[in-house]
Amino acid sequence: MLRMFELGSFKDNAMHRILQFYSFPVLLIFIVFTSGCDDIQTKSNLSKMQWLEGTWIRNYNQTTQVEEWEMKSNLMLGTSMFVTNGDTSIMERMKIKQRDHALSFLGFTRWVYTSTPAENTLVNVYPLLEVSADSIVFFNEAADWPQRLVYRSLPENQMEATLSGKDQLSNQSIRSATLDFRKLAD
Repeated sequence: MLRMFELGSFKDNAMHRILQFYSFPVLLIFIVFTSGCDDIQTKSNLSKMQWLEGTWIRNYNQTTQVEEWEMKSNLMLGTSMFVTNGDTSIMERMKIKQRDHALSFLGFTRWVYTSTPAENTLVNVYPLLEVSADSIVFFNEAADWPQRLVYRSLPENQMEATLSGKDQLSNQSIRSATLDFRKLAD
């Protein structure tokens, strides 16, 4: 009886050593393979967002809203400004970036849109819902308003930015705003 127990224990220890020996290389191959896939996905998503790069303006009342987007390495940096009577006010700074690689393994979206309003340290985070050659959609159900952000490329250097969702701060009504921009020549 003791001998069988020792034999079983030996098999268990041998199996444990085999698993220890092979698990690291398998994990390493998995990480290298998926990292390469992420790099391909990163380049694909960035190329689909490239149309957003540049300076976009819209005029309303006596104010001009300007959004400037610049591609830097693996992210897009944006600034939203209002120009009224020659005075410029920065309203928010935006980023479209890839999240930490470890978070993507946990099932979180890899791409997020973040905005930091001027005069505020609060960062709003909107995970990427979808991206195509002519639109980028972000969604955050927990945001006060908007919960959904859609940037859509239109013909003749036009862009439409649609903000929509429930207004959490007021009466919970659903509201939407569509902002029409035109791109300045490079």
